[in-house]
Amino acid sequence: MNQLSSLCRLLLGSLLLVACTDRKSTPAQPPPFEGKELALPPGLVVPVTPESPPVVEPEPCAERVEITWLGVTTYAVSYAFEGRTVRILLDHQINGTYYRDALSVLGFEDVDYVVIGHNHFDHTGDCLEQGDLLCGGALVTSGAPELEWDGAPFEELAVGAYGAKAIGPHLVCESLDLTRCRGLWSLDGVQRFELEDVGLTVTAFPSAHSVVIPILDDEREHPTDDEPDPYSYIFEFPAQDPGCRTSMLWASSTLADAPYLSYVETLVSESQSYTFDYAALLDEALALHGQPITYWAFAAASLPGVEAWSLWANRIAPRAWSNHHHGADSAEYFPDLHLPGPPDLSLGDVTWLESAQVGDSKFLPLDDWWTTIELNDGKARLLPERRSELQQAFRERLLPR
Repeated sequence: MNQLSSLCRLLLGSLLLVACTDRKSTPAQPPPFEGKELALPPGLVVPVTPESPPVVEPEPCAERVEITWLGVTTYAVSYAFEGRTVRILLDHQINGTYYRDALSVLGFEDVDYVVIGHNHFDHTGDCLEQGDLLCGGALVTSGAPELEWDGAPFEELAVGAYGAKAIGPHLVCESLDLTRCRGLWSLDGVQRFELEDVGLTVTAFPSAHSVVIPILDDEREHPTDDEPDPYSYIFEFPAQDPGCRTSMLWASSTLADAPYLSYVETLVSESQSYTFDYAALLDEALALHGQPITYWAFAAASLPGVEAWSLWANRIAPRAWSNHHHGADSAEYFPDLHLPGPPDLSLGDVTWLESAQVGDSKFLPLDDWWTTIELNDGKARLLPERRSELQQAFRERLLPR
């Protein structure tokens, strides 16, 4: 019995020893390949998924051109070039009574260039003070503006007082030093040149005048050496990236009666004949430009409808466009920039203009003085806030008057 008890105690102790031994943790064994190079079998290639290249967003076009309409066919154009602001006037029909005030509001302390469409008073700024009887007649037939109109000739003001160089028909350069005026002779046809000091490329081409009174051949200004010589211009503005360049086709005149653009005439100068096919001249100018026209501004209020307008529009295919030289009575020739534009500037009687369309082009109405348009990244848009700012600033300057 004692032996059996001893045997039981021995067996119980062994079991307890085994149980205690099983509760002890076994040291972790390292994985079989830790710290060793894993050799691949010969010929085995492990595919590597290439990383996708980062998406590079194109830099936005920084270059902006600001264009402000001052009535008739006159515009103030400004843009940055090589660290400074370039300032250009297109035509020069601004009342001399407040000429300096208008330029001050625009920030035009000086003017780089003044470009003249043709040498009539409503483009050069000449009036009775300069012996221009056509201006005097218009003041009688169209009516005088609220503020007395004072001639503001571009030669004396833009060139003489503000330091501008001039470009225009050869006759406008007669009274200027040739170093200050580039005269264009239409018998040379389409002309393209660089204005390196302002980074501007210009394409100038002869165009038809808008007035036909009383018949086409008598009153249409022929480009001879003693008569007005109308031009249209394509301006290509500078940009570091060629894809950011913008342009403006500015036509101070557009033949406003049949046969419109299909008119062809032959002139004789010094026993030599010259044929002017105005559609062909436009096509040649557009081909030289070789890029879309960002903004087209032209005289169109008196065109009878979309078909006549389309003769130009289908060729030019502008991204945006406006018409100028509109308005009834004195507004058509003598704008009162300190007053709201008259109701007829909204073109309520020429409704086809608002619905006329070429592709995705936009109509930008010039329905008040100081309307401002911005060109950027191949597009044109209205800047209503800028217009309001300029209008208010100008009216405040003229309050004492």
